[in-house]
Amino acid sequence: MVCEPGLKWSTRSGHQVKALKCHSEVENDNGKRSRRKYSEAFKREAVALVTEEGYKLAEAGRSVGVNANLLSKWRDRFAEEAAGTRLTGDEHEELRELRKAVRVLKMEKEILKKASQYFAKEMR
Repeated sequence: MVCEPGLKWSTRSGHQVKALKCHSEVENDNGKRSRRKYSEAFKREAVALVTEEGYKLAEAGRSVGVNANLLSKWRDRFAEEAAGTRLTGDEHEELRELRKAVRVLKMEKEILKKASQYFAKEMR
């Protein structure tokens, strides 16, 4: 994880905002840089520039060093989470675990069904 301290911008109301721009820089086998991963706090602060301070996407993106399209995706995701139409990370993880448990239970049910059919034949 790489964090760049001292990233600053001024809001329209004149407040100075300072944030850490944290991201992962991982090189793949080709030696090329792969996709960056920004911290959740950084994403929320960047989106707040657009939603709370009234910056345009392009302005906010330039001031924090992120593409405006990415900033737009973050804004839409946070809006969906706030409205309850999108699952949060914890809910998504719980859903994945529950689906796995359902698969295991269905498999166990099939095994028991086949075993009961086998023993029913033996009883005859």
